[in-house]
Amino acid sequence: AIAVELPGPLSVGAAVTLIGEGVLAEEHARVAETINYEIVCGIDSSPVRARRTVIDA
Repeated sequence: AIAVELPGPLSVGAAVTLIGEGVLAEEHARVAETINYEIVCGIDSSPVRARRTVIDA
């Protein structure tokens, strides 16, 4: 799974970059304590939408 923090609400169909333009698979892998191959292979072509609110405690 991958979580994405968006700057605000986006319209349905808006493009979002998960990997590229300064965000490397290697960086995601470092944070997830895995390898970049696992990150890239884990991206599904039909993502599930979920909304969660994270509150710092």
